[in-house]
Amino acid sequence: SMVAKFAELTSNIKKDAKMEGILVNLQVAPMATVCYLHPVNNTEDFEPPTFMDNTGAIGHDLLTDPQRKFIARVTVPSDGVVIAGPLTLRQCSDCDPTVQTAFIARMAIDALSEKQVIHIDGIDYKKWGFAVALINFAELVDRSEIGERFAIRGLRYQLTRTDKNYNAETKEFDVKVNILAGDEDFDLDENFYVSIDLDTTNNLWNIKVGNDNGFVPSWKNSAVAATVTGALILSFMFMIICIENQIR
Repeated sequence: SMVAKFAELTSNIKKDAKMEGILVNLQVAPMATVCYLHPVNNTEDFEPPTFMDNTGAIGHDLLTDPQRKFIARVTVPSDGVVIAGPLTLRQCSDCDPTVQTAFIARMAIDALSEKQVIHIDGIDYKKWGFAVALINFAELVDRSEIGERFAIRGLRYQLTRTDKNYNAETKEFDVKVNILAGDEDFDLDENFYVSIDLDTTNNLWNIKVGNDNGFVPSWKNSAVAATVTGALILSFMFMIICIENQIR
């Protein structure tokens, strides 16, 4: 059956990725509606008795959900991976706090026939749907030890992500900046830090690195560390590309 074949495919992708506890779910969403996912109940990436129940995501229409609408619309015409989050998972709002939220990486898959079209703002895009990966970002940051690397150099940092959620009352998208890692209160003078947009995610991710006394000439080491963070994000993009190629 298709369910069994998808489970076998995605199980191999997760295994080959060697990202246990980080890459926690893989999905496909034909016409932007979640249809197949694996694992359905994820017990392999969490310590017992914690598990991640994904059954509630099946049938989720990403283009009509106000909390997912903007990022789904951006994904359709995009040539690369689009990442949103951290977001509270629809399927797991009552789960253990460690599995309630995740980053969601999506890539649009080209249409397999002329009849497969997704309509956005009056424009027809020849797309089959999405390949989707759920990412346990907290675990990723923890394993990367990026905070410790900055601390050794006496540096503070803040990684942020700008999200847009559709407001049904105003018919507009509300902008929200989420702090993903680092200092909650990054209050350094602008002359005391560098700010780098991570181009891998359409400049919606930003990292600020600095210290209380300003930079010495070797400040570029901080930029290198920021690039490392970007590289961690890039690894997920290759994961989605693998999914797309396997589906085809």
